[in-house]
Amino acid sequence: MGNEYFLSIIVTFYNLEKYVYKCLDSVFLKQKTDYPIEVIAVDDGSSDSTWELLSAYHHHRASNELKIVKQENSGVAATWNSAISMAKGKYILFLDGDDFLIDGNLDDFLKYVDTVNADIIVYAMSFFDSNCILVGNSIAPECKYGKNDFVLHSWLKSGVYTALRNKIVSREYLLKHNLLFIPGIIYEDVPWTAKLFAYDSLVAYSDICVYGNVLRPGSITNRKLEKLNLTSLMIGYNDLCNFLEKENGLSNLYVDDIKSILSGMFFQMLSYYNKLKSRLTPTERDKYLTYLEERKSIIKYSNKANRRYVYRFIAEVFGLRALMKIKK
Repeated sequence: MGNEYFLSIIVTFYNLEKYVYKCLDSVFLKQKTDYPIEVIAVDDGSSDSTWELLSAYHHHRASNELKIVKQENSGVAATWNSAISMAKGKYILFLDGDDFLIDGNLDDFLKYVDTVNADIIVYAMSFFDSNCILVGNSIAPECKYGKNDFVLHSWLKSGVYTALRNKIVSREYLLKHNLLFIPGIIYEDVPWTAKLFAYDSLVAYSDICVYGNVLRPGSITNRKLEKLNLTSLMIGYNDLCNFLEKENGLSNLYVDDIKSILSGMFFQMLSYYNKLKSRLTPTERDKYLTYLEERKSIIKYSNKANRRYVYRFIAEVFGLRALMKIKK
């Protein structure tokens, strides 16, 4: 499979007119590299001036390196999926429209990528508040190179942050294993990231800080808790369970780690249900309770520290009798 570019940067925008220029400038004006790069900027049905600003930026750049796409609102997962099919780079980087790349660091990172030749390469990140004031940096892992399942196990054990936005991935690897996102939900990167480490691949880590993540109050992860939060986790949970059942040749180490991730998702669902139950109808409460009841055995894959918290929620949601059954 030929590659016209070394890197495809997929940028998603939805009503982000305030951030269009800062985001795109961080790629086109704040980086200098000889590696061929394309940027696919997708406006996911914005109702503000996002599209007009993208069009003006595209005209101003007058460059084939920037491709702009306008579509009806489909959600970020569907947007990522369609952009992956459009991309022509050897590697893909996912950039949120209200985030940015750290000034001048992309070239050094791509040199490292070119040398290490891995399928998944994770970089350091910096986190900023809504005023773009630095509030923290990602933690560097001890394990910085190795096979997929070994690296995932090491990172989960040490609490290293693994998510969509801190890595680039081989486009060929994504297409070969059909690693696409579940449309219509939030937290769509949770099952995707977990499945990313399933197959025979090389994973590498670089200390070069590439991505600036803006912790914006209005972002999806910071919005008021709604039923969508709970149902999205349920859909992602089901997707990962189905994946473990159907996929052949997964290592025991990987399977155990995914079950550990599932136990964490179960705890999150339990917590969300507890917070939402007063706003649910009796039918909805029964539906969610039945779902959780049928899956509570997954908590045995949590570590001891996490289980203490899960036990408390089990008792609150299902009662002490259910808790005693689990502890036997």
